[in-house]
Amino acid sequence: MKRRRPFVVYDGDGKAEHLSILSEDFELIAANSPESFQQAAASNAIHGVVLHFQILTPAQISLIEKLNAFTAWLPTVILADQWDLEAVRQCGEIGIDAFVACTEKPEKKIAIIASALLAGGFRKLLADIEMPPPTWPARMKNAYQIILANFPKMLNVGELSSSLGVHRRFFEKEFRKTFGLSCLCFMRVLRMYESWHLMQYTGLDNTEIADYLHYHQEAHFARDCRKVFGFNPKQLRALPEKEFRNLIKKCFLQEK
Repeated sequence: MKRRRPFVVYDGDGKAEHLSILSEDFELIAANSPESFQQAAASNAIHGVVLHFQILTPAQISLIEKLNAFTAWLPTVILADQWDLEAVRQCGEIGIDAFVACTEKPEKKIAIIASALLAGGFRKLLADIEMPPPTWPARMKNAYQIILANFPKMLNVGELSSSLGVHRRFFEKEFRKTFGLSCLCFMRVLRMYESWHLMQYTGLDNTEIADYLHYHQEAHFARDCRKVFGFNPKQLRALPEKEFRNLIKKCFLQEK
């Protein structure tokens, strides 16, 4: 039986039926006040945040800012029946990862939240290794966004550098200076980072994970696993989260 990634949920309107469809894929930890929200976020290994409102208006932004202060490092999704465009703009400035209409079909809700979870997970990874986006040069921010937008596809580094208007050699030098490892290795590490989460929180086997991560063969997935971590996929699957995070940090200290 698969584990479900835990999300803390602030339900501003008590419309539980909008949230119940998420419970098959995510463990929902309910909070109905800023205090209980903060307590839930602090006492559980939370992977993401869902904020639910019947109508999202600018008047609610101060509440959202207060909640976001407790979980700023996590992916945050707002689920609403209706929203005011000015409120959406202000939430975008705060750093909300996605907005989902309550009327959307369940599978679309799950897909949007899963996408936010992926982006937020990588943001948390980079925060853990003290590499926050605000410290990056503008070109490196753009490179990261392109890599993330195409994930899990491995991009051609020459084409990526050309799209950013810079020679590949200069791009590689700037990338390594910013992230501590080559662009190719960075993309490989992100793939491996996601593979562990898929092992822990889905029912996918190694063949299915390799396919999801765009490996042509499972053997290639196993090769990268050994190259990045020094473990085969079976050993990686058995790693506790603390040990796994230590492995990830080492990747940025010494390129594999």
